[in-house]
Amino acid sequence: FTAQKLIIRKCNMAAKPVICATQMLESMIANPRPTRAEVSDVGNAIVDGADCVMLSGETAKGKYPLDAVEMMDEVTREAEGFIDNYKIWEYMKAKSKRPLSNQESIAASAVGMTFDEDYKMIIIISETDETARWISKYRPRVPVFAITAKESISRQVVLSRGVLPILVPEMIEIGSLLSMATQAGKATKICDVGDAVLAIHDSDPTDNVEEASFLKVLNVD
Repeated sequence: FTAQKLIIRKCNMAAKPVICATQMLESMIANPRPTRAEVSDVGNAIVDGADCVMLSGETAKGKYPLDAVEMMDEVTREAEGFIDNYKIWEYMKAKSKRPLSNQESIAASAVGMTFDEDYKMIIIISETDETARWISKYRPRVPVFAITAKESISRQVVLSRGVLPILVPEMIEIGSLLSMATQAGKATKICDVGDAVLAIHDSDPTDNVEEASFLKVLNVD
């Protein structure tokens, strides 16, 4: 019990995605409904700071694999509603070792801005998953879109809470990439015309070095 909480906290502080797994809804291998203890276990993992929760036997050999996935989804969504993201941001800012890296400083500032103003989402142009992990560490209250041309990175960023990948064929002009992200935001009703969003990117998105040197405010067209 305490070991799980400690490991999750250390992973959160280091901006490393952390997954809670194994026997979370074990009774659903044979039963259509979980026990109250199992539901509490899943909810506590989310509130403790887990980026992901995972099913194994419930879906691999269970009688009710779809029900297990739907139950996990329902419990995690409800648990997330009880999380105070602003307090997490304050805690992470206070406890993080100084000096911060440029990426972490930019990420923390961007997340802080989402609590002060009505930004609808954060867009990252990502050559690695580093900036996405730093953003996720500070738990923004808005969705995060990570644009990447690498399929492996698009899979990795999904493990960071709140981050959604946009896989593109190649890294083209920055303005076009940001426009693609705002179009995705409008298509999913995250933002609308006239809304403000935040964008983090480098001067050169093709050099395989992620510096997060620009933080800008965009208005959705």
